[in-house]
Order: sequence, then C-alpha cells, then structure tokens
Amino acid sequence: MTWNTRSEYHRVAGASATPLADKLNALGFGPNAPARTIIKSPTDLTPRFRDRTVNDGALLADLMANFYAYGRGHWAWTGSSTGGVADGGLVKGNVNFCACGGFNDNFAYLAMRVLGIEGLKKGNAPENQGKTWYKGAFVTMPTDVIDSNWKGGVCSHNWSFAALKMFKFTDHYFCNLNGVIFDATANATHASTKTMVAFDLKTLSAQDAAGFNGPADQVFEVQNVSEHFAPKADLNVNVGRWILISLGNDILVEGNNNRAFNKYLLTNQTKVGKSEIENFGLNSGRTTHRV
Repeated sequence: MTWNTRSEYHRVAGASATPLADKLNALGFGPNAPARTIIKSPTDLTPRFRDRTVNDGALLADLMANFYAYGRGHWAWTGSSTGGVADGGLVKGNVNFCACGGFNDNFAYLAMRVLGIEGLKKGNAPENQGKTWYKGAFVTMPTDVIDSNWKGGVCSHNWSFAALKMFKFTDHYFCNLNGVIFDATANATHASTKTMVAFDLKTLSAQDAAGFNGPADQVFEVQNVSEHFAPKADLNVNVGRWILISLGNDILVEGNNNRAFNKYLLTNQTKVGKSEIENFGLNSGRTTHRV
C-alpha cells in the first residue's frame, strides 16, 4: 500500500499492521538505523500511530520523548552541524552529532516523512521568528538537554554549570504544530518562547565592558527577564544590574574541529578581574570532550 500522511493511512482499508517499519523500509533506512529504535522505544509508536483516538499532537509528543531518550545515550549536541545531518542523516545513522537545528530537522523528518504528521513547521524564515526560531543574544531556561554530557554553559560565582543548566545562544531552532512549540533538543513543549528563554541580553559597549575583562562584544547586560524564570537564592536577575561575560570556548573535539559552545559567567558585580575570568574559564560545562 502507498500512503504519505497518517490521515491517508487511516483511510486505507486493510492497512498494514506495521506501517512505520514499512515506511522506514520504503525510505531506504538500514537495519541498524537509529530511527528503527526510536519508533519502538521507550514507547512503541506503531499502536499509537494506528489508533485514531490518538491525535497528532499526542503522537508527536511520544515521538519527541523517544527521540530524546535515544539522543541522551547516543548523540552529541554541538555548536555546528555538518552536511551529513541533512535529509534525515542523524536518524539514518550517518552522523552522531549536530546543532539544535539538526536535531529538530531530524525530528521533523521522522514526524513528517515516517509518521506522516501534517502541518508541522520548522526553519528560520523571517515570519517564523518566535514560532520555529528564536534569534538574538539570550539565555535559555534551566533544563536538561538531549546530550547527557552537557551540564550547561552558564555559571555564577556561587552556582556551577550543572547547578544552573542554562546556555547562552544567538539562535535556537525548534518545530511548531498548530501553535505548540516542540523542542526536541530539550524534550519540551511550549505555548510560547517565554517558557524557553530565561532572559535576553544587550551587548555592552567597549567602554562599559572594560571593567569586566571579557572578550570584545562578549559582555552583555541582562534584559527582558521572563516572568517564568524562577531564580535561585542570591541569583535574582530581576533585582540590580546583572552582566554575562564570556569565559571562552568549552572543549568538544570532532576531528580537528572544536564544535563546543562558549561558556559564560553571570554576575551582579560591578567589575570582574582578569584572573577571576581566567580561573572560571578553566571549568568545563561538559563531562566528556570528544564526539
């Protein structure tokens, strides 16, 4: 039988009892492709796919949980992807690392090409800002991520990377189904970016940044704090002036490339010495340093 969407499958009389495995076969997935594990574990998606009472949003959430569970044990989250991640390369097993856009592209590949879910959006078209793409200097909400080796990318004087579980980015990509954000990088759904982004950042001028001893254009003032951000004791960024300072690259080597994220110090001090920045920079936000 031939079908492209889940709704088409449900209209076929006597439809196959193994539609997802059939689709992977038709798409040329190898016997050991990650996708074959993802459609079965921890939740077997085939009965859910065939059940007409399970709506597409619920099925997509199950797929995301499976995708995330596989990633925690097998994939690395990196600052950049390679061409091998395209066209389902991650879930085919062609690569084992990528950036957030790669994770969400491959999640979307499974959702649309294998599960036949209609209406899922992704990408960085200008009209999709806030729907499938967040752009600008910002720090994420505290969360675990798909790569279990990452502890975080933001620390403070009293809280480690692992304690905060936050990252500073300039772009983040995710998917959207009927107005609901699906972020496969964190196995989370959101009604808006307000529960994804802890706060935005404003780049300080060279003159204002001088006393913090950070690299040029990598010293920021905290702005636009989300009402959903729950600060830790002595880390209330709603009170006073808070600054984020780059501590340089972490270490994550793929071949001869370092694909790691930058590390940052969050502080409410009015100045930070060069030696203090250097000492904080010795700490890593990752437990292993190679993919």
